[in-house]
Amino acid sequence: MPPGSSIERTVGVEPSCSPQPCRDSFWNIGDERIVLYIGAAIMVGLLAWGISRWYRLWLIGKPEFRANDLLGRLRQMLVFGLGQRRTSRDAYAGTMHAFIYGSFVVLTVITIMESLNYWGHRLFNIQFLNGPFYLVYSFFGDAFGLLLLVGVGMAAYRRYVMKSSKLEYRFDDGLTLVLFTVVGLTGFFVEAARLAVTETVQHPQWAIWSPISYLLSFALLSLPVGFLLGFHKAMWMLHLLAALGVLTWIGYSKMSHILFGPLNIFFFNPLAGRALRPIDDFEGAIERGEPLGVAKLTDFTWKQLLDSSACIKCGRCHAVCPATASGKPLSPKNLILDIRYHLLSAGPGYLAQKAAGTNGATAAEETLSPVAPDGRTLVGDVISDDVLWSCTTCRACMEECPMFIEHIPAIVDMRRNLVMMESRFSPELQRLFNNLESAGNPWRSPKAQRADWAKDLGVKILAEAAAEGEEIEVLYWVGCAGSFDERNQKVARSFARTMQAAGVKFAILGREETCTGDPARRCGNEYLFQLLAQENIATMNGYNVKKVVTACAHCYNTIKNEYPQFGGHYDVMHHTEYIDELIKSGRIRIQGRIDETLTYHDPCYIGRHNGLYDAPREVLKAIPGLNVIEMPRNGRKAFCCGGGGGHSFFEVKIGSRINHLRTQEALDTGSRGLAAACPYCNLMFEDGVKVKDAVERFRVRDVAELIDEAIQAGTSAAPAGS
Repeated sequence: MPPGSSIERTVGVEPSCSPQPCRDSFWNIGDERIVLYIGAAIMVGLLAWGISRWYRLWLIGKPEFRANDLLGRLRQMLVFGLGQRRTSRDAYAGTMHAFIYGSFVVLTVITIMESLNYWGHRLFNIQFLNGPFYLVYSFFGDAFGLLLLVGVGMAAYRRYVMKSSKLEYRFDDGLTLVLFTVVGLTGFFVEAARLAVTETVQHPQWAIWSPISYLLSFALLSLPVGFLLGFHKAMWMLHLLAALGVLTWIGYSKMSHILFGPLNIFFFNPLAGRALRPIDDFEGAIERGEPLGVAKLTDFTWKQLLDSSACIKCGRCHAVCPATASGKPLSPKNLILDIRYHLLSAGPGYLAQKAAGTNGATAAEETLSPVAPDGRTLVGDVISDDVLWSCTTCRACMEECPMFIEHIPAIVDMRRNLVMMESRFSPELQRLFNNLESAGNPWRSPKAQRADWAKDLGVKILAEAAAEGEEIEVLYWVGCAGSFDERNQKVARSFARTMQAAGVKFAILGREETCTGDPARRCGNEYLFQLLAQENIATMNGYNVKKVVTACAHCYNTIKNEYPQFGGHYDVMHHTEYIDELIKSGRIRIQGRIDETLTYHDPCYIGRHNGLYDAPREVLKAIPGLNVIEMPRNGRKAFCCGGGGGHSFFEVKIGSRINHLRTQEALDTGSRGLAAACPYCNLMFEDGVKVKDAVERFRVRDVAELIDEAIQAGTSAAPAGS
């Protein structure tokens, strides 16, 4: 009977493993299998070489210990790496990525299972792809093949039709989509050709379990069997080559995030950004001729270089960055990618220098030079000074990054080199540093005046309380703004009155308090920060302080997360947390009303940096009559006020002012005012309201002021003044 005759077509070809439903593994494939094994060997070799190339480049970075809490790190990787929790926050991109990522994993497993089924049958006469399990296997193959193509289609639409500004457009991105498309389409053609010759005619009740391939097979039924057999082999070869191409491509493109992403998440430091890495030995580093901070790639740690390799160019950090939104030159995405491309360009040269200096100091001059082997400097040529000074350290980039890249530490490390090695910073910052060093506050106000705001309130000074043997519940850390800035002195007075109304035994340090050092550290002056921190820690430890409460979000973060690095271990609470605790314990009873509609702004340093979102809102809810409406960007997505990272004391005069953008967002809510919970935010919004000519219709108040006002309204006909 000639091939392709109508009788043969009607009968079809019986699978060799009938009569039960079964997978005839490598059906129609003979010696062509050798291509699979040779191709797989080549793929493994090329993939291993590509990965090892990155690994060698990471090793030019400094050592850093990241192997603590292995179970916690594993859980972190499973939830956010394999579980894709952050990726799913963006509905469209998350769905797209889930389709591609899930299909990639499932189809890889399905392919491995077919090989195991083949060799199990050949070597041990054991087959597991049969019966109902085979039918389910077939369905999964088709379903995830379809999801792969849908995901690729969504990615192509987003990239080339929507043309998202978040994305980077490079050749390798398009090639990745092409490879996935070829894998998906050829997979369906391979299965459809097999079904057209076998199950569609002989066992349609089996074939329907591969629904897409089954429907496609009807388009092939009119073709001769001989042609279909050849077509099947050709599609199988093309599918194999495309699949091996995808796997090989992992080592040479952004597809590497399949491996490097979970690895980067595993090694992520949960305190990154909120507790910056200290420089442990200033004098020793200077004596050894080592740079302070980061001037070149080899000054980064291996983890920071891994960060640059893990980036998937998704642009989520770019989309939420206040510097980017206000027209400044910083894009967190571009910053990380610039480091990556510089690593690829200059890294091999550094490896050669490292090899040359293995047995001596023959490469010392090259190693210390900020000029990379590719002739460029990291800070200056690759990344401009303005890019680094544009960052407000708000942590929005890190909060959104699905790969858990640590942008802030990298930026601050490069600032450190600019400040402590190059002295490349603005006169405003020089004035800030001078004031902090000489007077312990940003405005050079006399230390003797630190407690003047509280003179008529009967607030205890800790030294006096200690001398009298008086026990205190809590040390109120006032901070520089609360002590010296006229606007924020009102907040300090309100919070002190609130604690007095609750019967809290508290004290302040007065002239013994000095700046926590937050602006110095975030601006790169680590040496000055450590001087200030050590002075404060010595003072508090001298009084055996256990519990600290502060109204400053930046003081809160520094004392809570960074002072432990230098021996300062305290129970630290933000004033909104403490007020919430006092209300819920019944120590504060609010009987007055505030009949207003306000919006609340989440300060970055208690919000994204420390996860404190609920307590401020709970306090506001406790005020009778007060109606709080949210801005569109709130909680972890809140837009920065523009005052962090030292920006309250210097300005990058490029683009719009961040605080003006955020103020307009608050005004657009239609509310009559704003509740804040940070002195920097108070100042930034006060300025914004003036610029927007809204002083008469829009009031900015701290949460402590609102509580104090409500308490006073309940005990007096008129709200207490300041």
